[in-house]
Amino acid sequence: MTSMRTKEERVCNLGQFLTPANSCDRPAAGKWGALPYESEVGNGTLIFCSNGQPEVSSVHIPLNVSGEYTIFLGIYSGHTPSSFWAFSPQWGGKGGQVLLRAKLTQDPVFDTLSDEHYGPKSGLVKEKNVDPLHDILEVRWKTAHVHGGEKLIVANLPHEAFAGTLAVLAYVRLVPAESEDKASCRRSIALFDSSFWGGWPRNKGELQELLEPFRDSDFRVMCWETVKGENCYYPTEIGRVLPPCENSWFYPNYIPRDLRQLMAQADPLELIPRCVHDLGLEFYASLRFMGTRFPFSFFTWPGDGGFFFENRQFWTRDETGSAMPHFSLAYSPVRQLFLDLFQEQLTRYDLDGVNILYNRSYPFVLFEEPVIQSFQKQYGQDPRILDRMDERLWRHRAGYVTEFMRDLRSLVDTVGSRRGKRLGVSAVVMNSPRQSLYFGLDVEAWIRQGLVDRLIIHPCFSAEAFDGTWITPENVAQYRCLAEGFAVDICPDLYPRHLPPETMIPRILDYYGAGAAGISFWDTYSRFWRKSEWSILRRAGNRELLERWATRPPVFWRKVEMKSFAGVSLDRRYGAQTHG
Repeated sequence: MTSMRTKEERVCNLGQFLTPANSCDRPAAGKWGALPYESEVGNGTLIFCSNGQPEVSSVHIPLNVSGEYTIFLGIYSGHTPSSFWAFSPQWGGKGGQVLLRAKLTQDPVFDTLSDEHYGPKSGLVKEKNVDPLHDILEVRWKTAHVHGGEKLIVANLPHEAFAGTLAVLAYVRLVPAESEDKASCRRSIALFDSSFWGGWPRNKGELQELLEPFRDSDFRVMCWETVKGENCYYPTEIGRVLPPCENSWFYPNYIPRDLRQLMAQADPLELIPRCVHDLGLEFYASLRFMGTRFPFSFFTWPGDGGFFFENRQFWTRDETGSAMPHFSLAYSPVRQLFLDLFQEQLTRYDLDGVNILYNRSYPFVLFEEPVIQSFQKQYGQDPRILDRMDERLWRHRAGYVTEFMRDLRSLVDTVGSRRGKRLGVSAVVMNSPRQSLYFGLDVEAWIRQGLVDRLIIHPCFSAEAFDGTWITPENVAQYRCLAEGFAVDICPDLYPRHLPPETMIPRILDYYGAGAAGISFWDTYSRFWRKSEWSILRRAGNRELLERWATRPPVFWRKVEMKSFAGVSLDRRYGAQTHG
């Protein structure tokens, strides 16, 4: 029977929705399991199965409500693989990490949720420090109009990138809600670099699932990395398709393999922009200056080949002449390679603009021979013996990068004129204008010469940083001051990647107060599975909504204490965390 919208509803005994065909009462690959638990809000039976193997038959959970509801899902991580038999390697257990696919009957594709632990890059977040053994993390998934007969459908993640993780759901909580304000304020920027923290989409269906979180969001632009060095994520006649990289921990070999699997079905740069446009976003092709892969592998690089490794004379050099594994934009062939790659993409595909990732693989000019000769000719001094804080060095190096930006702007405008469309140029730069200049990025010259439409401000992770690492509202105001009177958007990156909602909201509002046109999110694909945080990020363009939330914050997450699991007490007094 479908209930009226008078009170919240909870669906806790999820084991009843398993079938003999998709479940087993003992560890078995490709099957769901169910285990009882007791918690501070009630008892139930959670369901779980392993990820990283062929898709297990989905579980259909009747919701038995009708109307507008906010849907919360309870995620339980467990402890370590040895804690309980359910989290053994036979089930794919790996420290209790949880990733779950979910959709309503009415949804076109699955969405993915994850647990929300905080790693070293995010720092310790005490107020949201979930004990993986003793706490269920309840997260706000979405607000939706639930129809009578609607079901929640859950499934595992089949890609091998997720091997060793679990799909776990403890309960569903449905809270009556007002209709969500879906009026978009599209000004947020999504940044997708090439690792995807998991599998690359292998077909159109996986691509649509990857992009589904952007539906009805405030995102305006997606900057998708299409070129890394000379290595391309599309069929290219200028560079080369991303080669295998068996020995790299960061870009495992399944990424180039998955790319080729997609390319066997469609041209990625025809398919991806079309799917992005279908969601109402603009698509910018991003360039990352680097060699074959990151991090630079000193054990495998000699056999890689390609333009980067076969032309080490185009690498940057330090004061002693030692080679650094970066392309140098002081060399015309290097600048021309990247211009040709952009021209190939702009003329063949439906792009809305291009984006340069100057926040990685810097500096782009150091003490290469043409730089030394040019500096000596202009100033009568050897740049290698000057103090590093001599601004003549900074501006001289920046001249080569500005030349590249000038040629890029000309190329983009020429192609745009032929297409009858204004194409944009975006650049990711350091956290302050002065620090950008030190690393060869004369953003003031770019602004005044009309070379950019958007500057994305990124933290500066360098031992050479002298202006701090993080982005302050004062940094945003400095950039906004340089752009005053020019049609250039200033968009700071919200960092670290993972922050609790209560921390995000005031920080975003501070950036808007300092003059930000929008907010950028580096590695966006690492953020939208963390649903309590994504509830904020997807609406980060709506300043008025954020201001309301800042004073009357809705509940995006809560911790629910577990009392027992699988018939085992979790009483903290008696060492449950050390059993075994």
